[in-house]
Amino acid sequence: MQTGLIEHLAPHARFLAVLALLAEACAAPDGLRLDQVEPSMISYSPAPAPVALHGVFEPSVGVDLGASGSTVVPVSEAFQVTFSSGSDGGTPASLSSPSVRFVRDTLLEATPPPLLPPGTYDVAVVGPDGRRSSRASAFTVVAEKAALLDLALESGPVVAGVPRQLTITVHDSTGAIATSYAAAVSLQATPASALQPLTVPFAASDQGRRTVPIALTTAGHVTLQAGDPGGLTGSIGVDVLAAGLDHLILSPVGARQVAGVPFPLTVQAFDAWNNAVSTTVDLSAAGAPASALSPLSASVAGSATIQVTLTRSGSPLSLTVSGSGPSATTNTFAVVGGPLDHFILFAPACFQSGTNFTLGLQARDSLGNLADGFAGQADLTVDRGASFTPARSSSFTAGALTIANANITVPLLASPGTTFTVTAASGGKSGSAGLNYGLSCP
Repeated sequence: MQTGLIEHLAPHARFLAVLALLAEACAAPDGLRLDQVEPSMISYSPAPAPVALHGVFEPSVGVDLGASGSTVVPVSEAFQVTFSSGSDGGTPASLSSPSVRFVRDTLLEATPPPLLPPGTYDVAVVGPDGRRSSRASAFTVVAEKAALLDLALESGPVVAGVPRQLTITVHDSTGAIATSYAAAVSLQATPASALQPLTVPFAASDQGRRTVPIALTTAGHVTLQAGDPGGLTGSIGVDVLAAGLDHLILSPVGARQVAGVPFPLTVQAFDAWNNAVSTTVDLSAAGAPASALSPLSASVAGSATIQVTLTRSGSPLSLTVSGSGPSATTNTFAVVGGPLDHFILFAPACFQSGTNFTLGLQARDSLGNLADGFAGQADLTVDRGASFTPARSSSFTAGALTIANANITVPLLASPGTTFTVTAASGGKSGSAGLNYGLSCP
């Protein structure tokens, strides 16, 4: 309609003509108006899907869409879409196709920037000549609803005290990673001694997954349990191996042991966290030769009671148990002789008939140790028709006795150089010594 013609119209017709001109202007090809964003809500995502922008998106005058003219400007480069929250100035979508795509003059497709934090955003469309149309609070990003904490420990044996990498992944109800998850995850173990409770904070930048080092210190089966303030949980079972031998603990040894009689020694082997360790140990005795001790080695599966035998009497003695590095030593104790097994006689090589001499006697056990517990008496005899005085000894003291006035009277026809055997006996146990008869003795 020509504007000059309006002057010749009647007033009411003139008014209608003005409205028509305004409508024509509104429908001009350079119109730009954003009416609606669809969908208006998405979940936080590292790769969001495009959203539809409805309205009027007609290129401005001078922008050639390729239908004519010498300069071709793709429509996708003619518009920019921004998502802004607060006063940060907006977060523009990528300008390269397909981030913003012209579908038709009433529809644009725009891909929101990845990892938009959860919140409400203003959306604006900016034309190539700077024209702008926006809608406040037109678009919302919501965090995925987390449903599960998944725990995974790096592969390989888990040894007490050795750090391992634990990965905690948060999943939503569909099984996808909840990449916008942000909360504090608490971690603890059963038994509680296996791990000091710790907190693993998650931020949205963690993308729903965090890896932290942990060191479990209790051997055996351990259950790791994770939880957050919202009631989200997860767990994993772990079999923990004991570390290497760190120390040994020995049971006390009684103050008095008997030679040849086994006595118990309990050996416990632990790592640095007091987990039982299987190992082999060596035994040695201070104050006794190795030949007097058995066993010289033993296997210990965390704990073992070893029956130890010492065949040599003595005091003070102690036992040392050695592993692959550490060792431990018992308290000191005494080993005494066993019960009487036989007598040992200490007599001069030569004696004269009727003349006193000194005879020494010792009670010995079956291993040759002094039977120092023997306090009895011994009957004394001599062969070849001779007589021995005294016929019975006094009581032994600590398994020994000295007879200062021993005397042998030989028959009148005994020849010098004859050997006479003196025997001491008590309770069926005996011992003998041979003495040479002489008319004179050096």
